[in-house]
Amino acid sequence: MIVDASAIVAFVMKEEGSGIYEPYLFSDTVPLFISAVNWWEVHARITRHDKPDVTRSLQFFQRGTRLKFVAVDKDQTNMAIEAFRRFGKGHHPAKLNLGDCFAYALAKVRNEPLLFKGNDFHHTDVRAAL
Repeated sequence: MIVDASAIVAFVMKEEGSGIYEPYLFSDTVPLFISAVNWWEVHARITRHDKPDVTRSLQFFQRGTRLKFVAVDKDQTNMAIEAFRRFGKGHHPAKLNLGDCFAYALAKVRNEPLLFKGNDFHHTDVRAAL
């Protein structure tokens, strides 16, 4: 399963309804992967709040999850470019941004479902984990 930054940020920030992600994020049976771009996005979105309790939650998450980081390769880059062309912000209801495009790309290249928060990816052809 591929994990988008939105699911991790929602869980770590304890956003309403984010408990739904916990069984997936801490699964012992389902392999979890995240694009290096999306992991950067998690840190960028969380550290801008400058709240010690949120930073501790992210550290707890890092220790408890079996999430594997995937470096960006040529296939993912090309798929992310195609994702933006088809579903990008400014010209499609999905409104995918850079991070979204790389989550989409990793899910498509690996033929895995994508765990995410929100409705943007529902406007694409990516397979949703939930």
